[in-house]
Amino acid sequence: MGRWFEERKFYAEFQAGVTCSFAEYTLQGDGTVKVNNTGYREMYFHPTFFCKFRHYV
Repeated sequence: MGRWFEERKFYAEFQAGVTCSFAEYTLQGDGTVKVNNTGYREMYFHPTFFCKFRHYV
């Protein structure tokens, strides 16, 4: 698991104005993988969580 950085992306409205995107993957004790996608809004330059979800492995 770990942190993965975005190299390229397709345009998505919910990511408009977001730069320096990355995803943090964490294996949970119950067998799920927690994913936090984060980026920075250009006008504010502070972390913005725009997607959080979990998947079973």
